[in-house]
Amino acid sequence: MGDYGAEEKLIEHVALKAAVEKLPERERQVIALRYNHGMTQQNCAKVLHVSQVQISRLERRAVDALQENIMFMA
Repeated sequence: MGDYGAEEKLIEHVALKAAVEKLPERERQVIALRYNHGMTQQNCAKVLHVSQVQISRLERRAVDALQENIMFMA
């Protein structure tokens, strides 16, 4: 039974990675900065030289796309 949970997590990880790779470059950057590096939207904006509002829009689009792709794969 313990292996099933680990196997399921691996499948989810692979599916998420595939979905992230389908995102446009800028959205991938925002996702990486926000979720891999734990940056705030304001810090992401400084790194990417855009407004915090633009980061918010990019993140929302990316998260929506990821949710849609993950649900499609399930």
